Formats: sequence, structure tokens, C-alpha cells
Amino acid sequence: MPVPEETYALYAHEGELVDFDGDAACERLSAAIRIPTVTGAEASVFLELHELIKRSFPLVCSLGTFETFGQNVLITVEGSDPSLEALIMIAHQDVVPADEAEWTHPPFSGYRDGAYIWGRGSLDIKGMMFAELEALELTLRDHGRPARTVILAFGDDEETDSKGASELAAVL
Repeated sequence: MPVPEETYALYAHEGELVDFDGDAACERLSAAIRIPTVTGAEASVFLELHELIKRSFPLVCSLGTFETFGQNVLITVEGSDPSLEALIMIAHQDVVPADEAEWTHPPFSGYRDGAYIWGRGSLDIKGMMFAELEALELTLRDHGRPARTVILAFGDDEETDSKGASELAAVL
């Protein structure tokens, strides 16, 4: 079956890369992994992650509102066109405990070997959370406020009972 022509339109701007510092982005994720936000950790551990987010993504946090509900985070960047529905991106901040003996590199080291960033959260799901933050920061830097409102919702307990997601949904 031939590929529909419109499929290729998705790649029309692939060569138009943004000015993106991949090494700095990797270091931000590595720093997040070094914060052991194991489900049920003390509030101060999550506060450390929240402070890292605020330092690392100044446009997101200055042009948007950064709210916490317990350890849950809701960041809202108002769009320029209120008639458009908001875009919501979700992730969770918590990770499960890890037995260091079973890891090639310590699970909360954020070790970078040039190809991978090792640690709890690199795949599930701090990697996605920081990708969302990176994308929004670059959008704000290169294009200003988006047309539609962007909401980032980061729960704190997905690995257990996801009450945080319910709390965030109730706020929204």
C-alpha cells in the first residue's frame, strides 16, 4: 500500500532545526534524575525538583504560573487566543525505589556516558517531563507566547495510587 502524499508534509521542515543546546538539556535531565523523588519521599525532595525546574526553565516559569498542590505541579502559560482550547501535557515526577546492586550505574546518579543518561526517571518519566519543559521553553524563546494556552500537569504519586492526578484534574 503506498504512503499517502500528505504523510511526507509532516517532514517538510525537518531541516529547520532550532538553536538547541542538547548538552545543556541532557545536564538538566541528569540533575533531575539525581533528585530521588521516590513515591512518598519527603516534601523537601520534591521541592528540590521544583526549584530545579524554576531555575532551568525561566521563560516557562516567568511567563506562566507555577502552582503546587501538595507535591503536584501545575504550570499554565496563557495563550494569546482565548478562543482556542488549551493543550495539556502530563507527566509524573515520582519514581520507584531501586536496588543499586542491580544497576550498571547508581540509579540516582544521572550518569551520562555520551549515549545515555542512566537513572530512575530517565525513561519513566522525568525524561518526558523535561522534554515537555524544554519544548515549551524553546517555543517561548523563539516564537513568544503560543496562540493556545499550554498546561503542564505533573503528578507526584503515579507509581502508587495516582491521587495526585485526581487532585490536578479536580483543579482543572
